[in-house]
Amino acid sequence: MTVCFAVYMVDLSVLVATLDEEGLCDGQEHTPLNAAEVLKTITSLYANQNGERSGILDIYFSSELVLNWLLNVYDP
Repeated sequence: MTVCFAVYMVDLSVLVATLDEEGLCDGQEHTPLNAAEVLKTITSLYANQNGERSGILDIYFSSELVLNWLLNVYDP
């Protein structure tokens, strides 16, 4: 059985490492990200979190759900 969404499963250290890999954790102000860049970052986050444990998390479905949630909450 795969877990969907699963934001609660993401470790903060994995989040920081992923943002650093994407160049978003340098303390500088960045231009706003478009939806494709946000989806890429979220997908990288879930891929890094899943790591060696394939099958525990449906990366594509979870990434799409998080993006949809973010757009519903923050998109005017």
